[in-house]
Formats: sequence, C-alpha cells, structure tokens
Amino acid sequence: MQKIFVIIACCCLCMQATAQPNIVQAEYYIDNDPGFGSAINIPVTAAVNIADNSFAVSLVTIPQGIHAVFVRSKNASGHWSLTNSLFFYKLPANVTVANITKAEYYFDNDPGFGLATNIPVTAGTDLQNISFTAGINSLSVGIHVLNIRSLNANGNWSVTNQLVYYKNDPAAATPNITKAEYYFDNDPGFGYGQDIPVTAGPDLQNINFTASINFLSVGIHILNVRSLDANGKWSVTNQLVYYKNDPTGTATSISKAEYYFDYDPGFGYGEDIPVTAGPDLQNINFNAGINTLPVGIHVLNIRSLDANGKWSVTNQLICYKADLSPAANITDAEYFYDTDPGFGEGIPVVLNPTTNLADYLLPVNITGLSTGDHNLFLRSRTSIGWSVTNMYTFNIATTAATPFININSITNTTNCAWANFRISFHATGNYLPNNIFTVQLSDAGGSFASPINIGQVTAQISSEVNCQLPAHMAESAGYLVRVISSNTAVTGVPSISPVTIHDRPNLGNDTTVFIVCANETLDLLPVFNTSGLLSNWSIVTPTQAPAGSYQLIVTSIYGCMDSAIAIVKQDVSTWTGTLSSNWHIAGNWNTGKIPTEKTHVIVTGSAINICEISNADAFAASIQVKTAGVIRVINNRKLLVSANCSPLPTGL
Repeated sequence: MQKIFVIIACCCLCMQATAQPNIVQAEYYIDNDPGFGSAINIPVTAAVNIADNSFAVSLVTIPQGIHAVFVRSKNASGHWSLTNSLFFYKLPANVTVANITKAEYYFDNDPGFGLATNIPVTAGTDLQNISFTAGINSLSVGIHVLNIRSLNANGNWSVTNQLVYYKNDPAAATPNITKAEYYFDNDPGFGYGQDIPVTAGPDLQNINFTASINFLSVGIHILNVRSLDANGKWSVTNQLVYYKNDPTGTATSISKAEYYFDYDPGFGYGEDIPVTAGPDLQNINFNAGINTLPVGIHVLNIRSLDANGKWSVTNQLICYKADLSPAANITDAEYFYDTDPGFGEGIPVVLNPTTNLADYLLPVNITGLSTGDHNLFLRSRTSIGWSVTNMYTFNIATTAATPFININSITNTTNCAWANFRISFHATGNYLPNNIFTVQLSDAGGSFASPINIGQVTAQISSEVNCQLPAHMAESAGYLVRVISSNTAVTGVPSISPVTIHDRPNLGNDTTVFIVCANETLDLLPVFNTSGLLSNWSIVTPTQAPAGSYQLIVTSIYGCMDSAIAIVKQDVSTWTGTLSSNWHIAGNWNTGKIPTEKTHVIVTGSAINICEISNADAFAASIQVKTAGVIRVINNRKLLVSANCSPLPTGL
C-alpha cells in the first residue's frame, strides 16, 4: 500500500482572556472536498493544540500523477480551521525507485552537474538525516546560497534545494542582544515599542512575554517583535497575524461570500458565491470559472462578509490549470556531452513531428572524448519550448580517434523514389570554412562503389541536410546512407539503419488525345497504363471527357505516387509551305506533323508554297481553304475528307 505521512504542526498564540475550546476532530481528503465532516477521519486526542500528530494517507485508489492532500480540524464550538494543503506526486505502481548514489553541494554559482563538491552518502532509495560539513573558508563575509542535489542510479539529478546563509566576519565577536520590544499594527519607531524583558546574551530562545491586547479593537491585527544588540543594530521585525474576538458579542450572520483568482479586485468586487445567511458556512459548493485563466499555477482566494459589514480573512488555495489541448508535437531534438552549449546549439537530431518519442534509437558519436566518465545530455523541443534535459553517465575506456562522421537520425527509413527526407549527422574533427558535407546513397545492395549524391550542406560542424531521391529506383530494403566531407576529406560510416526504397509508378509523359468534332467526348481510361494502381482522375466521369485538360494521380500499394496530364482537343493544322509544296512533308505544317483523318486542315493564301498532293493520297477531317489559298491534287491522287463537324475549328 502506498501511503504518505503528514505531520500536523499547530502553533497558537493565545492572548484572549477566555479559554480556548479543544480541537476535537480532524479530517483529510485528496483533491475534491466532500464537505466539512464528510472527509476521512484523523484520530486525535482532544486538546487546545495538536502538535506533531502523524497519520497515514492511503493512496491505493489514487491514480498516477499530481494530487493535493487537504487537512483541517474542528473545535468543540463547532468551528472548522482553515484547510491546509500539500501537493504530492504518485508514481506508477510498477516503478522501481532507483538508489540515490551521489550527492553534491555548491555555494552561489552552479559549476555544472557532477562538478560540485561531493557529499559522502551510502546508496539508498531515500537519504534522511545526512549531515556534512560545507567548506566556507573561501566565502566572503555576507549572504550566500547553499545548493544541494543528488543523483540516482539511472543518471537522473534531483531538484536543487537551496538555503540562504549568512557568513559572519570570524574576526568580529557576536554582540549580546540587550533589548527586545513589540507593537501592534503601526510602527511607533525603533525603541518606542512595548518593552519585552530579556537577559542580555548572544542568543534569545524560549522567551515568553504577555502582549497587552485590551486597547485593541475587535478584528485583525499584526503583532510585531524585534530586538537590539549591544552595537545598536536592530534585528528584522518578525510579524504574526492575530484576530481579536469580541468576548461579549454574539456570532454575526455571514451574508455574502466571493472569490477571485490571483489579483484582488477589491472587497465586494469578486465573483459572487451564492450563500444562505447564517453564523457559520459549511459544505458550500460553488463552481469557480476558469475559462479565462491561462494555463499554469493560480491562487484561488475566498472571503465572506457578515451582517456588520466586516470581511473575513481571505483564504487562499493554490491550483493548477492544465492545458487540455492536444499535446504539442516534438519537432526536433539535440544532445551534447558534459558541458551545455546552450539551447539549440547541441548536436542536432532530426525528427518527424510526434507527441511521443518511445524507444527511439539514437546512435551517438563518442570519438574524441577522453578516457573516464562522461555525461550525455539529451533534450527535445516542441512549439512550446524545450523539454527537461535528461542525463546519462557512461565511461570511455579507450579514446577513439577523430575525424569521424556518423548519421544519428533519418526522418524516414522507408521512402518512395523521388521522395524528400532529412538526415542529421555528428561530425568530430576540424573542418575548414569552405567544407561541404555531402549525403550519399548506396546501391540497392548497400554498396558505395558508385554512390548517388542526394543532398549537401556547407558547414564546419554537425548539421542536418535535406535529401531528395532520384525519380525512379530499384525496389530494395538494403539501401544505406553516409556523409562525406570535402575539406577536411572524411568518408563517414554508413547509417546503422538500412533504408527501404519503393519505385514510383511510371505513367510516362503528359499526352494529348484528339476528338474530331467539338461536341464529342473521349474515354480517358485507356490513355495511360494503370494496371495494379489506384487511380484518381480530376474529372468525375473519365469515360466521357469533353475537350479540356485532366490530371491523373495513381498510387501504388506502397503509397508511392505519380501523375500525368491528358489534354483532350481537336487536331487543327495550318499549311505553311515552309519547305516545299509537298503535303506529305511534316515541316510544311505548323504542327510539325502530317495531317490524318482526325486533322482539321486550314490552307491560307499567305503560305510560301502552294499545297500540292502529288505522290500519295491525303486524309483530313475537314478542309478550310482561305482567301488566295490553293490545294492542288495531281497524278491521280485523292484527298479524303471524313468528318462532318459543325462548327469547324478556326485554328487561330
């Protein structure tokens, strides 16, 4: 059973002449308030003060994640205390807590993880009551911050705990405290407060005094206490908020309640909480509107007003508004060794956008690192910002020489020919300013005997490169990728992950198909070979396509695509006679081809040579002879006109 243990430490300053009622009941709940008296009971012995009372909180039914435990008590008069809260995180049930193996401390400036002063510890899952001596000889006189953190066996560092510390001048003797005083609310000035009898000494502890409250009005007041040393130096003024009851009055009805988040709009200007007037409000539930709050930590403030126009103390509850929008995609990552170069300055790792990086294989380059222990740091980035930096400790037994180039990530290891993808690489060694890193692709069997260059970048350091494959390639799951450099010349090692490439469908070139008359339609399906492919035409009924331009997109079983354009139109050819008078010479027509039975022929009078059919029969869909145009048919040849279209194309 998972449990957390909570210590209730109550400190009461009693300055009323009347006796304080005993605390007779205590209870706790997790996250959601079931109402006063309906939470889980905490066994207590009735007393004015229940100090150092411990109890176990059952976490069996609580899900993994962040939660808050709330604790409150009730006195014999039926009045409940403020509700105290404590945030905690419940780990998954199957998580094994790693031993803490190392601890360290430093003052003021962080030297880096693992580089601070060691704190001797015995490995264990929990370090308690560990004492150590922190060297302060090198510290200057004044205020310093002591920082302490620990490392577990998984290589994860704890949060760094801080303690503000003042180093005295060891040459100066500590002066005695010679005087103490107190006052309520308004400072009368140093030395003009009410005297607290003390015996002069370097340290005042367990000093009891009676503060007179007879002259105070009913309501909230602040008790202030301070002391003076023999050198005439006053201490910091300590404060305690105190409420003086009306010993003769009766409880006044609470007539109003309100709440607000974070910033006080002023008494009476908060959001209203519906209440029924009464001397005590219990089990009041209300919904606090959080729609306008940004994601993050906020403070909920609640207070009430009685019939005499007196406001209560404002109670506060820390809450966190979660971001319920979809998780932002992780877009890239980086790693570095030992010393943080700054966000975005590490070794790049290219990624396809994803919300979760689980079991991601990342080959890292350790050439050039010295022998001994090193720390590998890894972090990722989303559109919101960078993640926590994770650390892994490893040991180098033998130094590996540089230069060396390896590919640490490929965004897509399965691609279609002509596809784009990105790679990132880690290059150790020194490279000159004009150096070019080139990405090379092997043949289908993984050989680099005749590599294909698919991308490059001019750089001197580890980088990422955009790559594009050739238009058509042999099907294979054995392609490899490597990076070479030009200056210094280095041939990188092949990628540890092979690349699978599927060839794209090949529809061929765009094509034009002819209809004879303008009102005809054409069946586009036989125009391209689409056997075994999923086809998608840009026309709803490709079997009845009128004149126009239509796109065909085909997809293979591997998701590889190709496209082509089919243009449907009438074939119109104008006689130019550029080369001769011979109809059967292609160069004599503006289309560069001899007319067929589907061609609408136009003969104008501006041709260089007249049009003559002399050595073979000729064919046309229609003939239009313009002013001064001439067609001569000789040697018993024929001109066969086969179509009957209206209107005829103009050709202009």
